[in-house]
Amino acid sequence: MKATIYIVDDEEIHLRFGKKALEKGGYNIETFIRSQDFLNAVDRSVPDLVLVDMIIPEISGAELIKELRKRSSILPIVVVTADPRIESAIQAIKNGANEYLRKPINPGELNLMVEKLLDYSQMREELQSIQTDNQKKYSLESLVGECEQIQSLKAFIRRVIEYPNATILLTGESGTGKGHVGRIIHYSSQKSNKRFVDINCAAIPEALLESELFGFEKGAFTDARAPKKGLFEIADGGTVLMDEVNSMSASLQAKLLSFIETRSFRRLGSVDELKVDLRLISTTNSNLNEEIARKNFREDLYYRINVVSANIPPLRERGSDVIILTTHFINEFNNQFRKHVEGLTKSAEEKLLEYEWPGNVRELHNVIEHAMIFTDRDTLDIDELVLGMKPRTTTGDNTGTENFIARSLSEVEAQHISDVLNYVNGDTTKAAEILGISRKNLWEKRKKLNLE
Repeated sequence: MKATIYIVDDEEIHLRFGKKALEKGGYNIETFIRSQDFLNAVDRSVPDLVLVDMIIPEISGAELIKELRKRSSILPIVVVTADPRIESAIQAIKNGANEYLRKPINPGELNLMVEKLLDYSQMREELQSIQTDNQKKYSLESLVGECEQIQSLKAFIRRVIEYPNATILLTGESGTGKGHVGRIIHYSSQKSNKRFVDINCAAIPEALLESELFGFEKGAFTDARAPKKGLFEIADGGTVLMDEVNSMSASLQAKLLSFIETRSFRRLGSVDELKVDLRLISTTNSNLNEEIARKNFREDLYYRINVVSANIPPLRERGSDVIILTTHFINEFNNQFRKHVEGLTKSAEEKLLEYEWPGNVRELHNVIEHAMIFTDRDTLDIDELVLGMKPRTTTGDNTGTENFIARSLSEVEAQHISDVLNYVNGDTTKAAEILGISRKNLWEKRKKLNLE
C-alpha cells in the first residue's frame, strides 16, 4: 500500500513542487494551504508522514508540530523552511520534528529523507504493536489461578512493580512459570516500553556468558573483530531476567555481584566504565541455601539478588487450579486450531487432578496441546490425555514405586513431536508453528531426541 503524505505550506508554488517531487516516489500526496484545514484532515485520518512549513498563517509551524505530537507520538514530521539559521533547525527538532529541510528543496534529498523516515516509522509501529501485544499477553490477568499461593503471588507483583529498580529473586521448580512471572513484572511496570532481555545462564557456555552479559571491544579476544554491546547495556532502562542464575561460575558470580552493587561494568577489553539503569530479576529451581552450603554459590551474591523474592508454587500444590488452567489452555488452542472443544469429561478431570505434574504448568500446557491436536470430539476424554507419570496412590505406602515416573519428560516430548509431525505429514514448517518453536529449534530437538 502506498504511503500517504500531507504537505502544509502557505505558498502554492511550494505545494506543487513538493507534490510533484514526492509523487515520483509513488506516494499519495494531499496538500493544504491553511493549517486548520491540515489539522482537521489529520484528525479524520492520520497520514504516514507530514511536511510542515515553519512560517504559515493562523498557526505557527512550532505550534503546529506541538498539535501534531498531541495526536501522535510516532508520526514522522519533516519541517521545511527558508530560514538559513541553524538555531531554527535546532528549535524545530526540540519542538518534536524528526528532520529539517531548507528551501529550495532538492527532490532527491527529499525522497531519500522520506523513505528513511517511513522505514523507521514502520519499524516503530511494529515494535509498538509487539509491545502492546506483550502487555496483554503478560498482564496480571495472564497469571491464571485462584489458589491462595497464586493470590499471594499477584499481591507480590502489584507491590514490586511500583519499585522499578528492585532486585528480585523468583524460585520454584522447573515449569512453574518463573519466566512468565518475570515478564508480568516487566510489562506491568513503568519499564514496559523498554527492553526485556531474557538470558538462560545454563544454556550458554561459561566462556561466552561473560561477553554476552558485558559485551566486548574489538580485539578483546581472537574472534572479536568488532565491538559488541552486552545484554546489560542493551537492556539499559528495562529489565534483565537471568534464568538459572545458580549455574554461573564462581568468577562470573563475583563480577555479577560487583555489577549489582554499582550498576556499572566494563566491556571485555575496555577500561571505560559503563553505567546502566535496569531491573534485575534472577530465577532458579535450586535451593540456594544448599548451594551456598556446598560452596557452589556465593552467600554475598545471594543477599544481593534476594532483596525481594517470591516462590512460584508447583502445580501439584495448587488443587483445582489444574482444571482452571486446563480450561484456559483449551480456550487458547480452540482459537489457535479453530476448534470448539467445550471442556473435559468427569473422568478426564479426575485423571488430571490425580496426576503429580513433575513438569508443572509447562507439562500441563503440552498435554492439553497434544490432546487438542488429535481430538475430534467436543469434550476431551481420559484416553486423549497422554501423561508421563502414573497417578498418585491414595492407599498404602506412598513411598513406593507408584510415584515414580513411568516415562521421562524427554520421552514425552519425543512422542509429542512425533505425533505432531505425523499429524502434518512431515511438514516441518507446520509442525514448528503448532509446537510454537522455530524450524531450527525443531531440527535441533529431532536431532537431540533421535527422531527421524
